[in-house]
Amino acid sequence: MFTVSYSYFSSGYKYICQHRKQGLYMKLAEYMVSKGLRQSDLAKTLGVSQVTIHNWIYHKRPPSGQHMMDIFKMSGGRINLRDWAEAFDEKGR
Repeated sequence: MFTVSYSYFSSGYKYICQHRKQGLYMKLAEYMVSKGLRQSDLAKTLGVSQVTIHNWIYHKRPPSGQHMMDIFKMSGGRINLRDWAEAFDEKGR
């Protein structure tokens, strides 16, 4: 296990609030902050690189179908296909 400082949560929360107002956030980032996960932690759990997680969060590339299912299960259904579809549909506009 790892320890996450208050400043990490605080800065992450500010980032989410700022992007939520703009409609540019993804639930994955919100979930990660709520669980105290860093990109590198999630990457290790899912067997991908930290850069891959970054690309998912910043809508540079969607996760594979398998990774979407893994994230769905891991998040207890809080992050689902609709979230990914909406995030990447907005990018294409």
